[in-house]
Amino acid sequence: MSGFYIILYSLFVCDSVELYGFTPYRDQDKNAALHTQYHYFDSAIPRAGSHSFDLTLYIYKALSRKYNLTVYG
Repeated sequence: MSGFYIILYSLFVCDSVELYGFTPYRDQDKNAALHTQYHYFDSAIPRAGSHSFDLTLYIYKALSRKYNLTVYG
């Protein structure tokens, strides 16, 4: 996920980083009325197992304990 690398880079070049609206995409939620889209800008469908959004969110929260990173859901 390219966004993940941007966040890591930002932590080293910025005084603080804030993530807004980070909601992991989950396959099991795709039929729910208010599901999170895989891409906000198109109707792409992810390959099964291509990304671990839960792991990414866990890493962001772990980084927030060490760096000036704030994660808003």
